[in-house]
Amino acid sequence: MKTLIASITVTIGLLAPAVANSPSPGETPTPTPTIMGGCNHAGWNTEIYRFCGARESMIERVSNLPPEIVQRRVFAQITQGDSGAEIKLYERQASGSFKVTFWHKDETSDLMTAADRAIVTNKGVNCVGEQVKDVLLKELGQGTAKENVPAPATPAAAFVHSLKEAKGQYIQTIIIVLC
Repeated sequence: MKTLIASITVTIGLLAPAVANSPSPGETPTPTPTIMGGCNHAGWNTEIYRFCGARESMIERVSNLPPEIVQRRVFAQITQGDSGAEIKLYERQASGSFKVTFWHKDETSDLMTAADRAIVTNKGVNCVGEQVKDVLLKELGQGTAKENVPAPATPAAAFVHSLKEAKGQYIQTIIIVLC
């Protein structure tokens, strides 16, 4: 009898969270990251790195980012210096190479706010890379695309060039690792 009661107690304990998190009738269920793979899993695990300061320090910190971030299908970099900002969107192609789209803008705080909103509102349901790409296209237009860019081997290979090109003593870069 004690075994039966213990078994029922354990079962209720295991099922209670599932019942508590079940959608109400008519409500769309929100997928959880534990049941997703590939791009959807990455969409639930978006990463944003922000560095501000002296160029050399930022180059060192970007170079020490986890190497797997450049293995994602879509990632972006926004680098702000004295003379404006460069925005780059990296999209892996079927061939393994990247299409890199470039934009320039005077100031980027509104752009980052829009990208943040798209990431959080998306909640891992749609491709977060496509959601952020739509924000960039809406805010910045078509940009200039470079096709068949070799896949970067490291974060430094992907992101340091923009840091070296930024004007000013104090610069900022934001790296958004999407799907």
